[in-house]
Amino acid sequence: MLISAWLNDQKDKHFGIEFTANKRWYKINKVVVGCYDQASRNIRSGSNADDIKKLVYKLCSTN
Repeated sequence: MLISAWLNDQKDKHFGIEFTANKRWYKINKVVVGCYDQASRNIRSGSNADDIKKLVYKLCSTN
């Protein structure tokens, strides 16, 4: 999941070569946490951790 977020970040035209690794990981963490928060708000009765993880991956992939 983090790798896909990192790859999506590579396509971001707003960041040039000077974009440091710390800033990159900060942005990735922000995206993943946002996706997790959104997925955890949408849990349904009978959902388990794997269901939430799949939803997080789906949400991060569309961002």
